[in-house]
Amino acid sequence: MAEPAAKKQKIEEEATEAAPEKADEPEVEQEKDAVDSKGVKLKEKVTFLTADTTLNVVVSSNSNLLLPLSDGGIRHLLAGARTNVGLKSGRYMFEAKMVEQVARADEGNKPQP
Repeated sequence: MAEPAAKKQKIEEEATEAAPEKADEPEVEQEKDAVDSKGVKLKEKVTFLTADTTLNVVVSSNSNLLLPLSDGGIRHLLAGARTNVGLKSGRYMFEAKMVEQVARADEGNKPQP
């Protein structure tokens, strides 16, 4: 049996010469911005409709914060509200923030996830 061919050790100079230089070219943005909407802009401020909230929702005094009632068994109900604005087809972005999470007295002994 013949010996295998001798392998050359890789040198950094050979690797840099073989690699094409694309660092000078700027990257092309793949995602394009959406076309500006030509629809009518809203005339009134977006607010929560107090009449369309569930019974366990309280609207704060500055009306941009909703608080659920959490006394007794009512804390197990889902709290919800509607706004004065509806959406149709298209792309929309909205933001919601969890302000506070309260540990209930009877849930204190359960392990937290």
